[in-house]
Amino acid sequence: MPDDEARALVRRLCHYLRDNPLASDRPEGIAHWWLHVEWLTSERVVGEAIAHLVSSGLVEAVHGSDGRIRYRRARGEDVEQRLAAVAAEAEGSP
Repeated sequence: MPDDEARALVRRLCHYLRDNPLASDRPEGIAHWWLHVEWLTSERVVGEAIAHLVSSGLVEAVHGSDGRIRYRRARGEDVEQRLAAVAAEAEGSP
């Protein structure tokens, strides 16, 4: 599990993706539009939170025709329940 700051963003991202299942954006957009944090001061922690969700299979990277990577909620029947579980785990961690 990421550090405390990234864990808080993991929780927020899980909630956001449950409420907005079709959302897709680049890391800077995720920071600005989804999390409402300043990208330049949060680049490391936002990247850590996204990486954790990718490694958990809850978020997938999509390569755009412009060569940039965008992230979106993974597809699958159990993703909703897994997002809830990861958010709860992130909330309950010390």
